[in-house]
Amino acid sequence: MAFMDYGQNIRRMIYTTNPVEALHRIMRKITKTKGAWCNDKGLIKQLYLALKYNEKSWKRNAFSWLAIHRELIEKFGNRYAQFIVQ
Repeated sequence: MAFMDYGQNIRRMIYTTNPVEALHRIMRKITKTKGAWCNDKGLIKQLYLALKYNEKSWKRNAFSWLAIHRELIEKFGNRYAQFIVQ
């Protein structure tokens, strides 16, 4: 239960926001509706265009990011803080 080691805000972000799953959903939707492509380049092009079109859906900001940010600094200290661009 490593999930419970994190604070409330971080846990909420983990279980409510999953950008990886959103990205996979977009890719699955494209690949399931069409059975075959002429070549690999056509598939790559179609996936690229789908991702560009749906960019807004998987690039959302996390809810209450400042509180999450503070919790991450408290938990990980300099290991996290060194990668923050100010």
